[in-house]
This record gives sequence, C-alpha cells and structure tokens, in this order.
Amino acid sequence: MTFPDLLIALLADVLAGANTMLTAYVDMPANATGPLDPNIMLTSLGNDFVHELARQSMAWAGTIASTLNTLV
Repeated sequence: MTFPDLLIALLADVLAGANTMLTAYVDMPANATGPLDPNIMLTSLGNDFVHELARQSMAWAGTIASTLNTLV
C-alpha cells in the first residue's frame, strides 16, 4: 500500500467515525430537507462537544506551530 492510499484510508476511517459520533449530537427534525437546513440544531451535549472540539483544535494548532518553529 502506498503512502497516499494509506492516508486516504486513514482519513476515510476518521470521517466515518466522526459521522457516527456526531449522529448522537445533532438533532435532525423529521421535516429537515438536508444537512444545510437551518431547522437542524445541536443538542446541548452537541453544543458542548463543538466548543470543546474548537478549544482542542486551537491548542493543537498552537502546539504544531511551536514544534514547526523550533524545527526551522
């Protein structure tokens, strides 16, 4: 398996896992017309999850930036 194939398989697994996990956090009403429908709302648990995900992403971005700055 080449590196691009491995990367694609990994990203596909991550996206499938994220899709499965977020089904518990998103409340999709029966009358929703699709994923961009404004009637779709996050549950309170989903809202907390999104805020924590944003906080963790910013922390990881800072860590990666610091690591790359030390390598330059």
